[in-house]
Amino acid sequence: MIPGPGICINEMEVYALQLGSQQDYVVSGYTKDSQYVAVLDGHGRSHCIRALRALDMPAVMATENPALTLWNHSLMMGDTLHSGSTLTMARITGDVIEVWNVGDSQTCVFVNDELVCTSEAHTFSSEAEVERTKDSVRLIRRETAPFPVSDTRVEMVPTPRATFVSGEQLVPSQALGHNGITGFAPYYKKMGFKLTDKVRIVCTSDGVTDMRVDLARGSARDIVEEAQRRWNQSWEVYDGQKTYVSVFGSPDDISCAVWENVVEMPSLCIPYSLNQFTEADVREAFTWGPLERVEVEQGAHKAFFLHFNPGKLSDTMRNLYVALEEGKPVKLWIRPKFFWHIRLSHRGKPMKLAGWEYSRWTGGDYYAFAEEQVSDEACTCIKEFMTVF
Repeated sequence: MIPGPGICINEMEVYALQLGSQQDYVVSGYTKDSQYVAVLDGHGRSHCIRALRALDMPAVMATENPALTLWNHSLMMGDTLHSGSTLTMARITGDVIEVWNVGDSQTCVFVNDELVCTSEAHTFSSEAEVERTKDSVRLIRRETAPFPVSDTRVEMVPTPRATFVSGEQLVPSQALGHNGITGFAPYYKKMGFKLTDKVRIVCTSDGVTDMRVDLARGSARDIVEEAQRRWNQSWEVYDGQKTYVSVFGSPDDISCAVWENVVEMPSLCIPYSLNQFTEADVREAFTWGPLERVEVEQGAHKAFFLHFNPGKLSDTMRNLYVALEEGKPVKLWIRPKFFWHIRLSHRGKPMKLAGWEYSRWTGGDYYAFAEEQVSDEACTCIKEFMTVF
């Protein structure tokens, strides 16, 4: 799929503006076990990116090494002289994140609002990349190009361009396509996270990162539109002698994919309450998360069980679950002199990432909806049955 105005799947949002060569390709989705987001930035002739767009991306992302799978596909496209694409992507499986990068696009990972990973860009400013490609590169020209260095100022920044033995001229030192002349040595990082962590993953083409857009907040659309605004704004440009006002020429293609974790939250329990309090009191007091229903048990006193639809963890909900897992007391105040103790419910399932069903859920009781879906185990049995017969 080629995003037009914007596509939102689960809490994975992709957005692209095809303002230059119209070769950006941004995707998100599910495999059986994982979720993924990726940006591919095509350049040169469009043969390579057209072939990449035609691939079964969920099948690609289900392979052990999706970047290698895409590289191998690019080698089977026929002649890709002067045609290629960068790749930056993240795959999330359970509580594990994997990041791959090929070229000068970028993936950033934030955990609890802290930047913990920025993928390494492959350019000829890197001594390691110069050394890696020395047998396939004929010449490296020490060129410069204008890039923002602040919110208002542009300076001429070194942007070396290499001429390969095939005659290709490239700024990125790695890319898919180009008949494989750049070689393949992707950036790769694997990291774990806690399900109580707030995780944000942002993949962007260089049309975003060149404009120094803040990636720590905002939707994919917000980020792309801010990059477009910066492309079109006036800049103070210093050329070594004087400062003057200038505007960039035609903007580059701009694309972004954002993944934020949506979790199925364990049920909570208020084990003891005076009988005078009702479900309405619970709902009025508990405003921290996506409360779906309150179950009441009554005897000499009342017990309330709080069940939630999946959602992104707010700071309050995250702190609540962390405290409960650490055995710390949590109080929910109802009146100035009354509070309830909150516990994890023994009836609740452990916290986990929301599954593929979430992308199809349109509201109501998520768990009732999810139970109606065909399970992975059932699909496996059907597939095995059809294979046998």
